Amino acid sequence: MNRWLKNKVFQALLSKPNIDVNLRNKSGVSPIKAALLHNHTGIALCLLQDRSDLNVSSQGLLHIAAERNFVNVITALLNHNGTDVNERDESGQTAIMVAAKRGNLEAAEALLLDSTDLFSKDNLGYPALLLAAINGHRSVLDLLKSYLNDNPRPLNDFVNQTILDNSGWFPLMEASLYGRSELVKKMLFRLR
Repeated sequence: MNRWLKNKVFQALLSKPNIDVNLRNKSGVSPIKAALLHNHTGIALCLLQDRSDLNVSSQGLLHIAAERNFVNVITALLNHNGTDVNERDESGQTAIMVAAKRGNLEAAEALLLDSTDLFSKDNLGYPALLLAAINGHRSVLDLLKSYLNDNPRPLNDFVNQTILDNSGWFPLMEASLYGRSELVKKMLFRLR
């Protein structure tokens, strides 16, 4: 079946008022989550724009969009009622942590437009800034640090011993351990 015909069938189904867009398969996957997992952003956007009855909570949709850098989906999700930008997955990570870990700058920028908590940590004690640093994503690290400059909590907390992960490490040590010399230089420069 060609793409045009598939889209017509999808649109026809979506226009039916008795179609349950929140129905899930045996694995608990909803239509919108299936669309995102298979990179069908157009279908996900149609569901977000055309169905106000769509339940987006507790599905990890922002995490999938952040991981795959689907900026238009992130924006649509943040505009949809019921989306929690600080929702955590099973490892305790928020969408901003996923974007930072993957180095998805555009996704991180979109997430920062909402009330994203950069000070929270995942189950291992890693905040988004540390995840960007240890994975060598300098552009995301710069973005997060720039955002933190406007925050009342001091940026230096993220590069000294006061912000530790669960193992007692801090971002400067992590960047040093993983040989991220450019990040180490940048962090040391900020402390001066």
